[in-house]
Amino acid sequence: DALNQPNVVTRTKAAATGLSASVTVAEVTTCPPGSGPTANADVRVTYSFNFITPIGAIARMFGGGSGPGSSPLTLTAQGVMPCET
Repeated sequence: DALNQPNVVTRTKAAATGLSASVTVAEVTTCPPGSGPTANADVRVTYSFNFITPIGAIARMFGGGSGPGSSPLTLTAQGVMPCET
């Protein structure tokens, strides 16, 4: 199967140009063999972002940012497509 889970993880990280080492593939649901368009393939990723400019101080007011006593801002993305196998 060309769309097995390890292959999806590898391709997802490769598509995150410049971020691939820091991107976490949180969930992968691939198309089972013989599935139709009522099933979906789903990929969810997360990335922890640390601000390096003064905008981090503003982000800390909303629970993100970097610096003493603060945590990074976690960005998430999801891709979904219908199965056609």
